[in-house]
Amino acid sequence: MTLSKGFVFTFSAAFFWAISIIIARIVLSSGENVFNLIFWTTLLSSPYWLYVLSKNKKELKSIRKNEVKILLGMGLISTVGIGIVEFFALKYSPAINYSFLIRSTILFTIFFAYLFLNEKLTRKKIILSIMILIGSYFLTTNGQIISPSLGDVFTLIEAALIAFGNNVLGKMATNKMSVGLSASASILIGTIPIGLLPYLAKQLLSQKHRC
Repeated sequence: MTLSKGFVFTFSAAFFWAISIIIARIVLSSGENVFNLIFWTTLLSSPYWLYVLSKNKKELKSIRKNEVKILLGMGLISTVGIGIVEFFALKYSPAINYSFLIRSTILFTIFFAYLFLNEKLTRKKIILSIMILIGSYFLTTNGQIISPSLGDVFTLIEAALIAFGNNVLGKMATNKMSVGLSASASILIGTIPIGLLPYLAKQLLSQKHRC
């Protein structure tokens, strides 16, 4: 049986994402500040994305205004929105809750694809997505009832942001430009506001102490 490239890349992305979640949870459990963790993970990955962007200079020069808007949306939602919300979700939610609720991305993706990509909202899609969520629930919880936590709210927000920022806007971007350009440009756009996070976090903490 020959596996398609789409399956290989999707599986690889899910695998490495799972590893990054485990590492982030370990670091946060040790007492590390959320904003510092986001800042350093983004900073360390920037040289690689700068290299990828340099390989797509010609395409970058011919980019259009509407394509820039898509990249800006991906950069702010994927890097800033998802990055911040994910670390708070991991910090304040049990691993079981997070691993189950993050799969609600499936439902959000179907809904956003219907709204923004004009994809059909069929009964088959809805039934299959619900079955996947039910299967995920029993797989991650062994049938036990999960206890609600503050992190669950962040997890659901993250799932919605992933569906819209990564899946919907990502689909729009790859329809108009190469994968290398869309990924590198959107991530590097997000590094600009992320660079301000440690400073903003210190300002907020200092204001609380004054109060």
